[in-house]
Amino acid sequence: MLEGVKHLQFTKNNVKKLPLTPGIYIFFNIKGVAIYIGKAKSLKNRVSSYLNTNQYGKTQKLIDSIDKFSYIKVESDIEAYILESKFIKKFKPYYNISSKDDKGPYYVFITADVLPRVLVERKRRNKTKYKYIFGPFYQSRKLFYVLKILRSIVPYSTHLPEKRTCLYSQLGLCKPCPSAISDPKTGSNNELLESEYYLNIKKVRYFFNGKFISLKNRLVAEMKAYSNDEKFEKAKEIKERIDFIDSILQKEIIEDNYLKDPLIRDKDIQNELTELKNILHKYNIFFDPKKRLECYDISHLQGSHSAGSMVVFIDGESVKKHYRHFRLRRSQNNDVSSLKEIAQRRIKHFFDWGKPGIIIVDGGKAQVNTFLNQFSGQNISVCGIAKRYEKLVIPINGSFIEYKLEGGALKFIQRVRNEAHRFAQRYHKKLLTKDLLKM
Repeated sequence: MLEGVKHLQFTKNNVKKLPLTPGIYIFFNIKGVAIYIGKAKSLKNRVSSYLNTNQYGKTQKLIDSIDKFSYIKVESDIEAYILESKFIKKFKPYYNISSKDDKGPYYVFITADVLPRVLVERKRRNKTKYKYIFGPFYQSRKLFYVLKILRSIVPYSTHLPEKRTCLYSQLGLCKPCPSAISDPKTGSNNELLESEYYLNIKKVRYFFNGKFISLKNRLVAEMKAYSNDEKFEKAKEIKERIDFIDSILQKEIIEDNYLKDPLIRDKDIQNELTELKNILHKYNIFFDPKKRLECYDISHLQGSHSAGSMVVFIDGESVKKHYRHFRLRRSQNNDVSSLKEIAQRRIKHFFDWGKPGIIIVDGGKAQVNTFLNQFSGQNISVCGIAKRYEKLVIPINGSFIEYKLEGGALKFIQRVRNEAHRFAQRYHKKLLTKDLLKM
């Protein structure tokens, strides 16, 4: 049996109590042996499907064998996918191992080349060819989606050195490219780029081992080192990757928390909201967590491919079905002008999208004023997030104060801002990639 995880009787009453959040679930037989491990975007919906009466063949045999079940709630679908793979590899449940679906599982390999590649294959054909193996992974589409996300956090290569650098290197997804490291004429490698390449391979290993905190800490250390050396562009690039980790996997992922009480995270969110609510009420800003909180961010590359994002949180949780992208119609390298365009377009959708209770905008006084002016008379509160993200810009009677956030309120605001940044960056990269592929 899995120690530290509560085992529940497989009944409708217990399944109804499951959260509507991502996670993995484990089915046990009468002997307490794990017979199936699965992942879900919504634990409640997925596990409930096994209670349906119209099941056939192998699925019905599985259901007939279930005595108890357990679940582990996580922060994202990606985390659930990787955790599912780790648990299947460790416990080898009968109904997972014997599955013939999708022509068998996939594995992620890191090769033993001088410049290791990251490859995906069904079987290990040559034991000397690979240095590290991760898996099994089921659902090939999901695996390739996860690899796409990983590549946005940690650039990696799938090819050997060639005469020219690849297209992915131009997109920052194969960086440094093996073709840029190896000199075909001399056969020697650029030691600096080679060192960076090996470090990226180590980060890939962190990711597939579920060591998300270690991966993030490594990136934070790099960002600080670049900043201290006044290599600010490089530091900004690393910061964007850190933001991406936070928004995809969430800040509170701690490896040891997988086996803890799943209600702990819900309590943390409520405490964060209470702290923020108390701060805002001091300055006569009404904040009802159950109403829409919208956060806006802008992403562009020197004014080109400008994109804006709107993310929505209700009761402390992101509601992705309400997210919106804005492709800015006027090419501009000015965040205030961009936000003005977004605000003008947003106000036209109060009826069909819903009206926000409070707006958080990435920026200071000018950005906050932009929304206040456009939403004048709408009874909508607007605050800003100062550049270092720990200060909340609050309007008071025509002037502003910068309130230094701490504790739970800071964690919540950072999480909201990071999600808006991730969403804007994703759309911006999509626009940029689309144009690059036309070239």
